[in-house]
Amino acid sequence: MSIPSVDEAKELHNEVMVNKSIEAYESVFRYHRFAPQPDGGDDEIAMRYIYDAYLEGRSFFQ
Repeated sequence: MSIPSVDEAKELHNEVMVNKSIEAYESVFRYHRFAPQPDGGDDEIAMRYIYDAYLEGRSFFQ
């Protein structure tokens, strides 16, 4: 699994945070769990969106 683009990460973040989408949270969880560590740049930004959505989603989907 590769790191998502910044745009894709923003979209998933919005779906989890605003729309409380379980499908988006499942994608966020997979990225958080299986994507490689970012090496800076856009990868770092994208994974920050993923991590933020993961933490927030975890609190209301558990």
